[in-house]
Amino acid sequence: ALYARHKLVLGALSVQAASRAEDHVVEMVPQELAATAWALAVLRCSSGAEDGCTRWGKLDTLLENEVQNRLLEGDDHGFHPRELCNVLWACAAKRSSNMPFMGAVAIRALDCLPEFTPQGQSSFAWSLATLQGSCPSSSMFFSQPAASAAATIYQYDTQALSNPSWAFAVLEWNSPSLNAAISSAAVRRLNECSVQALVMLASSLAGLHREKK
Repeated sequence: ALYARHKLVLGALSVQAASRAEDHVVEMVPQELAATAWALAVLRCSSGAEDGCTRWGKLDTLLENEVQNRLLEGDDHGFHPRELCNVLWACAAKRSSNMPFMGAVAIRALDCLPEFTPQGQSSFAWSLATLQGSCPSSSMFFSQPAASAAATIYQYDTQALSNPSWAFAVLEWNSPSLNAAISSAAVRRLNECSVQALVMLASSLAGLHREKK
């Protein structure tokens, strides 16, 4: 009974959100668009793929179209690294296949990549890897994040440290400077790493060096 009530409430919320979205999405500031996209991805993942698409698909499409239009038209004021990371994470979490949308977001993210925090750079790399096969395939989408991560890897905490190495191993993208930077940082901070971080680092570094052969 509780589960059935829960689904009814979710259904009522989704209907209200979709009915209001057409008039209000255009008025939302970038922070609101990004936060809503993030929350919507969490909702769709927790609701199940089919149910999530049915309930929230219309709002999802409206949000993607609004963000894409603003980025392509140059009306991107307010889309700072945090907002772009949230949108990219949402794409990765729901395994988006909207290439024009992801391309617009990724290009804007590359423009302000130097402004990203280490966690933001790590999240960007993770999103690219999770979207493997769906994200733009141009080498700039891999070479710039790899170079940026290599230059700032010493600022990463131990959890963030394992993300870029894993991401670029998944993408089969070999960057000697990034490999060397991650290996050096990992050796210096072995005592700080959790068991999970140690295993992820070992696995991803092995993958990176395997691709290098």
